[in-house]
Amino acid sequence: MLTRGCLFVSCSAMYVIFWLVSGVAPAQSQTACRPAFVGNSNFCNVTVGGLLVPPSPPAKVLIPADAANPGYPLNFVFIFVCSDFFDGHLIDCGYSVEILKAIDSSPNEANADNGGHIASKHGSPHPLIEPKDSGIFDFAGSPESSGIVVTLPPDPPKMIGNTGKSLAVVLYPVPQASGDLFIERLVVMPPRYLCSFPGCFDQVPGRFGLNRMQFLHTLHVGIPIEGPFCPFCPVIPGQFRELIQTPEAPFMLIQGDAQLPAHPGNHFGTTTALTRITQIAQAYRENNPDLGKLKINDLSLVRGGVYDLNKQWFGENTKGNGHWSHRTGTEADIDTTDSNNNDTSCKTDTGGNDLVKAAIEALIPERFTPTIPQGAIAIVGQPFGPRGAHRCESRTDPGGRNHVYLE
Repeated sequence: MLTRGCLFVSCSAMYVIFWLVSGVAPAQSQTACRPAFVGNSNFCNVTVGGLLVPPSPPAKVLIPADAANPGYPLNFVFIFVCSDFFDGHLIDCGYSVEILKAIDSSPNEANADNGGHIASKHGSPHPLIEPKDSGIFDFAGSPESSGIVVTLPPDPPKMIGNTGKSLAVVLYPVPQASGDLFIERLVVMPPRYLCSFPGCFDQVPGRFGLNRMQFLHTLHVGIPIEGPFCPFCPVIPGQFRELIQTPEAPFMLIQGDAQLPAHPGNHFGTTTALTRITQIAQAYRENNPDLGKLKINDLSLVRGGVYDLNKQWFGENTKGNGHWSHRTGTEADIDTTDSNNNDTSCKTDTGGNDLVKAAIEALIPERFTPTIPQGAIAIVGQPFGPRGAHRCESRTDPGGRNHVYLE
């Protein structure tokens, strides 16, 4: 007597639920997939889909500089439960989860596929797990279930296990860098249970149907941004707007030479942030008609997340890993000279002036609590406020760099 089974799987920190019921996939949709746990590996139901998740925050909080971040890393949750289709009793299924590869776009484009990071220019591939060199899957299922890590970085991270007639939970530490990752999940039904009906002959006489199901997902990693193409989702990891320089624009866009190869697009942000930085640049022009245009340096990468200054795929509040707060598309740096090489540095160091600060405070005069960097703890007082929208960052003489909170 053959028995039909039902598989219930949820996969995501946001608890996106997938129901997989026997009898939904016709035989002609079957393709070969791996690994061959039991039966004939040529028969497998394949499902392709997409998932969404924010990137991990930095390992350290801003204040104090050496404090651990309790929100680090962000764990994406894979949940596996197998049950009988008819009476609901739990059955034992095998499973695997593997982060296969990063999906990179053209090295000439700073688009959403690579999150604004050009892997070939970093000198190392896009991380598949956090921390980038030592990340590991964590098993958090019931005692009856199991999970074993079988590969670690630099190989594609992978865990295999069994549901054990119970609940298997796999925690995946998401990288700090935004981008697209390709993930495979595989679930194997126990003997006498079928994945699909009518299915095909298996190698075991008298059995019909598929005994393994493969799920191929593109995991879209990015800071949650409101978007019109997900009507049932309040926020989705999506794409910031880009600040565009035109002949009429009151600003000039610049980028440090060391950052250009790895991060060719550095002027992405929220709609509010881009509107305000344009208005600040216009105020500077109106206040100083004899001077040049403000030079806008870094905002955020196309999907936010880590904007690593040392091109090592992570960013923390440590020396050499600046831009800790350039994760949410809400902050910008303004250069220490304008387009005519006039001094626009602030007064942290001798020789600075407050021309930029005056333009910023003309637009945002009130003290407010800026949008905190992704993963940071909101602390009353410096640096998160309430505070003014302008901050003067010490650099080298004759002045400091202007940092502006735009939301």
